[in-house]
Amino acid sequence: MTDTGTLSRFGTDPHYDETKRYLADNMWTHASFDDLWPNFEEMLKTWPPAPSHLVMFNWGGREGQPPRPSMAYSVEDELYYALYAAWTDPADDSTYTRWVTDHMRAWEPYASGIQLADENLLHRPYRFVTDEKLRRLDDLRAVWDPGGMFVSWLGRPAGGGPR
Repeated sequence: MTDTGTLSRFGTDPHYDETKRYLADNMWTHASFDDLWPNFEEMLKTWPPAPSHLVMFNWGGREGQPPRPSMAYSVEDELYYALYAAWTDPADDSTYTRWVTDHMRAWEPYASGIQLADENLLHRPYRFVTDEKLRRLDDLRAVWDPGGMFVSWLGRPAGGGPR
């Protein structure tokens, strides 16, 4: 068994240099790689410096697996892609922000939503909750925060985002 400190020290920490500036964005999808390839091919031509990377998870189908418990942020799909750009010079902020945002936006026709983990809500708000869960959240907010004192989340898509 390994503790969290050891996993971080040898697993993720070496990939996330604190001297770098980062931007990430992600999507859930069930699109084929053939559908995603044209944008991916364009990404490869202008890939930012290391340790920029693309995380890909085969989340798999749910058939035959036990049902998941109810989740507040409930959008998921078969595949998960998270794109990370890393750079050093603050003068490059807009370049790499556009690079990540534009490439993820190019994949939006194939996206079923995003995960609140590696999101880019400031530049690309997108659906991360089902319409049913969004209505439930809005109903609770109406009861407990009728004046809207607390911000619900940064960059909430109108109507919950794409369907």
